Amino acid sequence: MVPGAALAQAPAATINSCRQIVAAVDRPQSRPRNVAGADYVPGVDARGNAVTPADLDRPVPLPEELVLPIAPDVFARAGRAPPPGFPDLRVQVGEVRLRLADGAMIFNGQKLGPAADAELVQACRDLLAREAVQQPR
Repeated sequence: MVPGAALAQAPAATINSCRQIVAAVDRPQSRPRNVAGADYVPGVDARGNAVTPADLDRPVPLPEELVLPIAPDVFARAGRAPPPGFPDLRVQVGEVRLRLADGAMIFNGQKLGPAADAELVQACRDLLAREAVQQPR
């Protein structure tokens, strides 16, 4: 589903979410000075100390993709106790597939990543612009 089409008839909760998304994207990114980056450096720990490399003697065979089911605990999410006999009731709402060859992440058939993020941000900007025009001042 295209985010713009999905946001066309947006409820108030969606409008508030869009405000938060746009504000987060527009917020200047800052990093304290003199703080090392979080990039992986082989043979060095987070404090810059030398460590033994984690190389294996032979490569480990990996599948073409990893599948991660998304199954929240229904009653915990609702803030309620489960009924007797259903202590760990979960409902699978989707799955994230991670293709190892290219790093693509797909949630329920929709590709995730920078392009999808940019499309969502633009759809939110468009929605907020339409809301501003529709709101009497």
